[in-house]
Amino acid sequence: MESREVVVIGGGPGGAAVAAWLADAGHDVLLIERAALPRPKVCAEYTSPEAAVLLERLGALEAAERAGLRRLDGIVIHAPDGTTWRMVHGAEGAARPNLALPRDRLDAALVEHARSRGAEVWERVLVRRVLVEDGVARGVLARDQREGERRVAARLVIGADGVRSRVARDLGLARPLRWPRRLGLVARYQDVPAPDHAAALYLGAGTYAGLTPLGGGLATVSLVTALGPGPRRAGGLEPLFEALVACFPALRERLRGAHRLERPRGIGPLGQRTARPYAPGALLVGDAAGFFDPLTGDGIYLALRGAELAAETADAALRAGDCSATRLAPYQQQRHAAFGAKARLAWLLQLFICWPPLAGYALRRLRTRGALAQALCAALGDYGPAEPVLRPGYLAALLRP
Repeated sequence: MESREVVVIGGGPGGAAVAAWLADAGHDVLLIERAALPRPKVCAEYTSPEAAVLLERLGALEAAERAGLRRLDGIVIHAPDGTTWRMVHGAEGAARPNLALPRDRLDAALVEHARSRGAEVWERVLVRRVLVEDGVARGVLARDQREGERRVAARLVIGADGVRSRVARDLGLARPLRWPRRLGLVARYQDVPAPDHAAALYLGAGTYAGLTPLGGGLATVSLVTALGPGPRRAGGLEPLFEALVACFPALRERLRGAHRLERPRGIGPLGQRTARPYAPGALLVGDAAGFFDPLTGDGIYLALRGAELAAETADAALRAGDCSATRLAPYQQQRHAAFGAKARLAWLLQLFICWPPLAGYALRRLRTRGALAQALCAALGDYGPAEPVLRPGYLAALLRP
């Protein structure tokens, strides 16, 4: 039995960030990643402007830029009826660019940053289960592809292992996601024609697509649709991906002359519910703590901000010598304060997917009602509060003729 102060499972942005913050605070941290980095991820590779602020606080912004981070000057939203609205973040001349982040290189850069801050990193090691004693997480049982089975005791286990989190399941925290149940598909394209300085979002009937330019004619195309029965039995993800692209005329036209570089990758259901993001001796970070259909494009921001909150809670608990549920419970309250209103906004935006005529109607009004558009941009960009956009008066002002 080996021993560490903290074991973090998962080398995505949330896991790498919490490992880096805790190692920088002087804690003995082990980060376990099941794959060899860099590795591909099912991700739209797009996030809100505040992710750059968090990367800077982490001390990893330059590393992210070397890994290919690009700043985009907005996102063009396409309604099914052809109406478009260009969403540009920032106000009074202070631009807040969206970010394009190639996940394979970004994740590798953030894990390397955690290593540089003092975290130990194991790659190609699969965590098979959380070791629980008297209802308290005490460590993990892992399988190293080279060294075989390894047991690691820990004062604190942090699950950052994604939408099918082993940690959440082993601790009885995972809950079924009943709605919306969606499938996410991604693939990269080369020779995508200009402009490559803005992302695009295409809304459809119960589905949507995104295009994130990564520079040099390279772009990521992401598609989200209902998780129906048996897409694999019907020939696999490739024909489904192509059929979905064909549903969006503007996207299809944008990709004319471009070629897909890889077979589509998918994940579903596209979401994760948890009873709470903590248990005795354990915290959940990133998608493992709860994840919702990423129409708002802020998954990376949520992972980084959640990691920051988890690191603050974990540091205080470890220094007090108390990783009980009572000591860790404030983490849930902090997450609710940080993300609760934005989550309600994300639910509200699902109406635009379920009822396409509403999308075009709302976009036409956003084009002419600047103050309302600015408030929505701030909420979706994570640099302004979401509460004002949720008020009945806002919706009435937006939707009235």
